[in-house]
Amino acid sequence: MSNIDLDAKFANELNELIDENNIFVDIYALFDLNFSLFLKNSISFLQKSGNKLNIFYQDAQKIIYLKKHKFKQAEELSTVLVYLEKNNIVKVVKFENKEAINLIKNALLITNDYRVRFKFNNVIVRRINKFGFLSQFNSNDTGKTSEIQKLIDCYFCAKKSNKAYKKPTYIPKYGDFVYDEDGKKISLIKFISSGGEGVIYETNTEFVAKNLQT
Repeated sequence: MSNIDLDAKFANELNELIDENNIFVDIYALFDLNFSLFLKNSISFLQKSGNKLNIFYQDAQKIIYLKKHKFKQAEELSTVLVYLEKNNIVKVVKFENKEAINLIKNALLITNDYRVRFKFNNVIVRRINKFGFLSQFNSNDTGKTSEIQKLIDCYFCAKKSNKAYKKPTYIPKYGDFVYDEDGKKISLIKFISSGGEGVIYETNTEFVAKNLQT
């Protein structure tokens, strides 16, 4: 198949997905390197259909936090999102959690977080591919973690750690449980990486956990 035929195939699929579904875009898709290309490919379909890209309130707050802390990509993304909101292309929506969209009819989630494909049973899940169109996750995508995903998660962990510090009596490790500031139990299910600042674990939530070196 030629590149022209491939683009036409992707464009037709994108048009159908936009025309037939309620679209939700999470922070990992927004920060993906090909998000601007996705906008270029999709904006005419969005305008024609009158559909919008729904952004989760929790993710909007994270972008504000990252911008405040001089995260360059967040500063650039904020400018783009303000423009899109003024032109009725995006809107911020508030749910108790992202999984709540399982209850929404014809929901499409656009994310480049490889972990979420297991969390949404009644939702169409797609990722932004290198052409700026939408693709399904591959079976071998399981367990992948993009660099931007790690970076965003670690920034969020830093926000959580800005509380009054108390020296721990025990350092959690792989297989242990920890608790967030709201008392929610979180499982450390997979080692991701370690460095000078500490150790990062994948959890049973949408976030990673980081043990800071003391």
